[in-house]
Amino acid sequence: MTKKNYTAVVLIVDRSGSMQFIAKTVQDALEEFVNKQKKEPGTLTIDTVFFDDEVENRASFVNPKRSKLDLSLEPRGMTALYDAVGLKIDSFGRELEKLPENKRPEKVIFVIATDGQENSSKEISRDALAERIKHQQEVYKWDFTFIGANQDAVLTARELNINEGSAITFDASKTGAANVLRSMNTYVAASRAGSEAVYTAFDREEALKSED
Repeated sequence: MTKKNYTAVVLIVDRSGSMQFIAKTVQDALEEFVNKQKKEPGTLTIDTVFFDDEVENRASFVNPKRSKLDLSLEPRGMTALYDAVGLKIDSFGRELEKLPENKRPEKVIFVIATDGQENSSKEISRDALAERIKHQQEVYKWDFTFIGANQDAVLTARELNINEGSAITFDASKTGAANVLRSMNTYVAASRAGSEAVYTAFDREEALKSED
């Protein structure tokens, strides 16, 4: 039996060059996310992956109650989205396999945030990633949420087998980024609690605001 009320969150965050304008906003919102999730009931671990045309795993099985995550964001490079997500699914799955069943998380939530479309992956194709996501959702009940700008995030999510209600498009502005990450925070809290986790019409409207 898996460990009850234990959630493992995996943050996969775009740090490509186009993120320059909203980098500070995103970093601040991620810190707010960690602080909020620490206060929610249950055990929590957070893994972080930052990517451009390279993929950087910064932390593995870090309990934020005891350790401070490195959430610094220094935009550069292009967007290897498929590699970032697919390789992390593979490595995270292997890490969980090594754990005794009673030490494994009851829930796994992958949060994918990008301000652009895939343009530089070398190892994982779109179809291969979609198959990985489908498998993890159907067999292990992993939750995937996709947050995207400069694209139709719902369409991109659909192509990757991510539920449309778990995807949201945001305006690539400071206001849009702050609003969508606030909604993401609520989404993750609901998912952890076993409630219905979806982005509402209000969330979608707020995410498209640009008042910068």
